[in-house]
Amino acid sequence: MSESIFDRIVVPVKNTDDATATATALKPHLEPGSELVVLLHVIEQTDGYVDTASPAALKEEANRIFDAGMRELPSDAPTQSALRYGTDAVDVIVDAIDEFGATAVVFEPSPDRRLTDLLTRSAEQRLVEEANCPVIAIHGDDYKEVEN
Repeated sequence: MSESIFDRIVVPVKNTDDATATATALKPHLEPGSELVVLLHVIEQTDGYVDTASPAALKEEANRIFDAGMRELPSDAPTQSALRYGTDAVDVIVDAIDEFGATAVVFEPSPDRRLTDLLTRSAEQRLVEEANCPVIAIHGDDYKEVEN
């Protein structure tokens, strides 16, 4: 069996809306026999900053995020959730690519950040540059163009 780009994918998700939208947009692209879909949530930690949320609250929120994404994926799709911590989300995602042997990273970009992304080196741009597998931006049916 030949390897598909969607065989082992890492799907970084920021919040429940992102998890729902990304999983919904990904669903039609999953092929029977896909090996693994990893929903990855990164809790960014800043040196010298104390998060006001407890570790238990952060884990509960991560579980809500994972549940939102899993609900939208096909029930027969082999899925796994991965909660990671780090000071740089892109570095954590690149590490997860290696950890899970990902054939691709899939995300749904936020259209309302386009201008900011043009003016700065966005996380998405860094991910494209640093990942050792394809990085795929997908759009769901509710994606709308934002005029700048």
